[in-house]
Amino acid sequence: MEEPVAEQDVATQTDLTSACIDGTREEVVGCHHVIRDLTARLTQKVAFSEASFQNDETVKFYTGLPNLAMLQAVFAFPGVCVIL
Repeated sequence: MEEPVAEQDVATQTDLTSACIDGTREEVVGCHHVIRDLTARLTQKVAFSEASFQNDETVKFYTGLPNLAMLQAVFAFPGVCVIL
């Protein structure tokens, strides 16, 4: 039969200072401000209209289509109904 092992208390000493804790607190507050600002930007509604797609660069960025002519061809295709 095995003998029960006695529990041992363990302690750890850290080198944290109040300045270190204050600096960390300020960093966390700053991160919260950044998160709040980015969340606000993400929740703003973006309305697209025909004016949003006036050149090949914006068409490719927003749709993945290679150019404005291709986008216009998609809208002109019979049977495609798109409300902007």
